Amino acid sequence: MVIFRRNLPITLAATAWLVYVITLAWGMTQNSLPLTASVAGWDWQPLVGRPITWLLTMPFQLLPGSVLPVALNLLAATLAAIVLGLLARAVELLPWDCIPDAKRIWQKNFPAVFAVSALGLSFNFWREATSMTGELPGLILLASAIWLMLEFRASLQVRWLEASALVWGLGMAENWVMLVALPLYIFGLLWLRGPFFPERTFLKRIGFALAAGFATILLPPLLNGLNPHSPWSFGHGWIMAVQPWKETFHALRFDFWMWHRSLAIAVPLFFLVPAAACLLRIRNEALLGQPDIDRYQIWFFRILRFGLLLVSLWLLCDPAVGAREIVHQKMGITLPLLTLDWFTALGVAYLAGSLLYAAQILPEYFPRNLVEHFNDRLRVATPWLFSGFALVVLMGFSMRNAPAIWQSNHFRLQSYGETLARSLPDCGGIVLSDDVTTLALLDAALAKGNPAGQWQLVCLPLLSDGKYRTYLERRYRAGWQSGKTSNLKLNDVLQLLGSLAQKQRIFFVQPHNGSFLFELFQPQPLGAVSELKLRRLDELSQLTVSADVLTAGEKFWDGEWQGRLAWLADNLPVQDKVKKLSKRHLALQQAPRDELRQLGRLYSANLNDWGVTLQKQGALSAAHNRFQQALVLNPENFSAAVNLYSCTNLMVGKPAPMTSVARLAENIRTLSRLAQIILACGETDDAMLHCIIGNACLAANWPRQAWQEFDRARSLAPDEPAPQLALAKINLKIGRYAEVLAVATQLRSKVNATPAGQALDIEVSLLEATTYAAQTNRVAAAEVLSALLTKYPGDDTVAREVARIYILTGNPEGALTLIQSQLQKNPDSLAALNNQGALLIQMQRAAEALPVLNHALTISNLPSIQLNRAIAYLQLKDYSAAQQDYLQLIGAKVDQFRVHFGLAEIAWQRHETNVAVQHFKASLTNTASGTYQWEKVNERLEELNINNSDPRTLQTH
Repeated sequence: MVIFRRNLPITLAATAWLVYVITLAWGMTQNSLPLTASVAGWDWQPLVGRPITWLLTMPFQLLPGSVLPVALNLLAATLAAIVLGLLARAVELLPWDCIPDAKRIWQKNFPAVFAVSALGLSFNFWREATSMTGELPGLILLASAIWLMLEFRASLQVRWLEASALVWGLGMAENWVMLVALPLYIFGLLWLRGPFFPERTFLKRIGFALAAGFATILLPPLLNGLNPHSPWSFGHGWIMAVQPWKETFHALRFDFWMWHRSLAIAVPLFFLVPAAACLLRIRNEALLGQPDIDRYQIWFFRILRFGLLLVSLWLLCDPAVGAREIVHQKMGITLPLLTLDWFTALGVAYLAGSLLYAAQILPEYFPRNLVEHFNDRLRVATPWLFSGFALVVLMGFSMRNAPAIWQSNHFRLQSYGETLARSLPDCGGIVLSDDVTTLALLDAALAKGNPAGQWQLVCLPLLSDGKYRTYLERRYRAGWQSGKTSNLKLNDVLQLLGSLAQKQRIFFVQPHNGSFLFELFQPQPLGAVSELKLRRLDELSQLTVSADVLTAGEKFWDGEWQGRLAWLADNLPVQDKVKKLSKRHLALQQAPRDELRQLGRLYSANLNDWGVTLQKQGALSAAHNRFQQALVLNPENFSAAVNLYSCTNLMVGKPAPMTSVARLAENIRTLSRLAQIILACGETDDAMLHCIIGNACLAANWPRQAWQEFDRARSLAPDEPAPQLALAKINLKIGRYAEVLAVATQLRSKVNATPAGQALDIEVSLLEATTYAAQTNRVAAAEVLSALLTKYPGDDTVAREVARIYILTGNPEGALTLIQSQLQKNPDSLAALNNQGALLIQMQRAAEALPVLNHALTISNLPSIQLNRAIAYLQLKDYSAAQQDYLQLIGAKVDQFRVHFGLAEIAWQRHETNVAVQHFKASLTNTASGTYQWEKVNERLEELNINNSDPRTLQTH
């Protein structure tokens, strides 16, 4: 309190700041959300890495979630006022020259008032003071350490340095900047100690104080490890405490120093240069009475100081070419640089004060000429000029930053959570989401609104983690553990959700195509969320949305748009496209409104998903309107842009061909990139993208979702054969043969003489033959294949596919004849030689297969050929040769199940039980449970009297 008691103007300024901030600190913002979620218990992982913040917020854990965001924001406002008070006291203790007498009290306090106002009205500090992010405690520790060092300089009492060392140690546990700057701090201590150095007692006490303060980093992992409800064990708690520091220094070393070295040097210089003015002092002298050369030199240094003052104020504005913006543009991240802003404000105070004080030095004699008269008048007018300059600067800061701060706090991020809460019924249940941020917003809204039912908020990607399910079970007591504490596979997660769905309703925030969840569930839209309905085992088609649901959904979104989204659309900042010198680069335009942009992105994704629902049900005009609204809220919404293009074509009766959307999809690049786009922007409803997602679902063995994707692609592009062929293959896989033959008959009409038509003809013929073979209609399959070979006699691809179908139809001789005809054209064809060897092995003619495979291995030592030779040796009971081939294939790019199963068979025949069990266990880890191979291995293990209830815990008897 000594800081405020000694300086009444600063006390009044800090109090006014605190009162003003309190009027804005009534909500949760994007920046304060992570810390609020951690304190409230909405985040399943305890707070680590910031022990001081953890200690400060520990009492707030007792508060209900409805008032917690406000309480934390008020704490942030209080901490901000303390920071301003520390800055004011530090400015007062700076090494000033020519301080005005006590009669000019306002001039004496001008530097402190100016610095406090400039820092307080800067956008980054203002934003931190209105939302508790956890950065202010570290800043207070840094400011306190500097203040204590300045107190020592004023009083020369060693206790100030010892207290400063203790505070610096606390800061190293909280603020990574203070840890990096430790060598500079030690140099400053020794420099201030001056003539009393060296003194061993002093060094020991300083070292002990630093160590005692830094030891607070051990408190969070210690208490979390002792807490029986913590998700971490005692040892894991220590690892998690060190992890944030490891990640920070890894980023500093690799992301900055290794790849952006110039940026790593520029960022400290941007902020430390103004503070260096406090160290590089220039003696203030009066202009009157000086020789001309000295007078010009004095003017030069004063102009240089004034230019540096303008640069410092410009950096506090955080322009587009400032440190934060440069890092954001080059790396896409926002650094917490509030600590360095404090140094900049300190430099601003010293530069402004030194200029003002220097101008007030009284001359030794009265002016005698015009120049001296001008200098004297300028000395008298300087305080008024500086007052006007400060007023203009502070008004500029307020006009630039106030709208952004006010709008961010007026239309807070938690309003999205309130929209989600209004969408939920009063019955209670489970709410799933792919995003922890969305769940935290919904948690805050539910805590504030006192819902009728109990809601369980679950992050779907984390559900396979055993520790996360332990957290859910401890919080909700609803059967999330299900007797398993280990990590689960996707099928196990689906089974868990399926069992829970029998007891309570499940909802999903922003469902999207391509999620494993919808292999078991179907989404039914309900406002801004969707209710998940269990599928029937034989159900493939998309769930039909009733007219009542569509009407209720349109009413809900109309109300949302009229209530808040229209206001949001009108106040969203326009992206500045100008790259040259502009208002944005000069920091003359309003501060960035990231809160509104984030809200726009969230609501845009929801509106896009609702538009897709409308479009799938044929309400094209309403869907077109929702896609437009989604693009208004987020012009960069890729999914909404694609859907609007597709909807426009459907409205005019001209469905877009699949190839025409390729230009829009150029920035997808990879399937993982498409998944990220869908998660961020919402579901897509375009024929080509449905086919891409359908193929991905097939590769993931999700046939129901794949069928729905291809079925929707067929509806959007009825003239394209690709979706129909894909649907036919899925129908063939699940035994719907009549549908397959109907599709083949329909596609026959599209066959023509073009290369694409010939490829379609081959594809359809093979599909028909495979269908007949699956129906055991060998005569019909043989007729189709014979006609295909006659029509395309020289096509190796056709011959290879026909051979495969011959094998399926039980005609290996026909397949062998085709392969031999291929070898007559190209005797060294590795594919044909390998296929011939495999086919001979299948026909129990291993002795004939060996020469073929040996010849192939003289051409190339492909692992697949060597595997077939090992199988041939095993079939001929040449176990030594087979074992030698199998051992060479361990770890190679080949089916490891067959490798270990072959080695197990050899050990079985040699009565080497332990070796056989070892390889049988290894083969089980390389195949899916429930398959024929899995069952066969288990039969062998049962014959060996092995308890294999859980393949991962098999024990040799």
